[in-house]
Amino acid sequence: TVTTPTGTTTTLTGTSYTPTTPGTYTVTTTMPYTNLDGSTGTVTAKQIITVIIEPTVSVPANQIVTVGSSVDITSVVTPGTDNITLGKLETIVILPDGSEMIIAGNSFVPKSQGSYTVMTRLAYTNPDGSIGTAMGIQIIEVKSANALAEVRATATSQREGLQSQTSLPMTGMGTNDGLLALGVITTLFGLLVIDQYFDKSNQ
Repeated sequence: TVTTPTGTTTTLTGTSYTPTTPGTYTVTTTMPYTNLDGSTGTVTAKQIITVIIEPTVSVPANQIVTVGSSVDITSVVTPGTDNITLGKLETIVILPDGSEMIIAGNSFVPKSQGSYTVMTRLAYTNPDGSIGTAMGIQIIEVKSANALAEVRATATSQREGLQSQTSLPMTGMGTNDGLLALGVITTLFGLLVIDQYFDKSNQ
């Protein structure tokens, strides 16, 4: 039998059980037996199962920025169930050269070009004393202002070229031509998304 956190007891068949809510479950297994003299008895074993919802750490989306820009690294912690003890939230930035830097606050300013990995970690203790870690990872690509402008200009040029292709008449097109036009339109949409991404990154 299984006794749920609300006190409800159900009889199990099989060798597994799937809990549906957090809390403490008691699994009781009883086996009757008969002695040689005809007397009977039972042997019982109990298993305690504690079900938790782990905490999570959410971080902002990956970004592409220029050197000297202030990068938002604000994290949001969802604490999980009450039977978990949360530790200290810690944010570490791995710099392009592989060294690490501890960040206090919700932003930082990269001083050089390269790829930065922002790791926000939260240690927690489970009811059984074991330790877990919740983590959010954010990738920051830092470019010079000129490099970022060149990437954006290339995307804009390609977008304009594809726009001119999509303006061609499509009557009398065969199957292959139609597939080519569909590919052009799909690529154009992708470039529009990239352009909007760069706009947002530089706000």
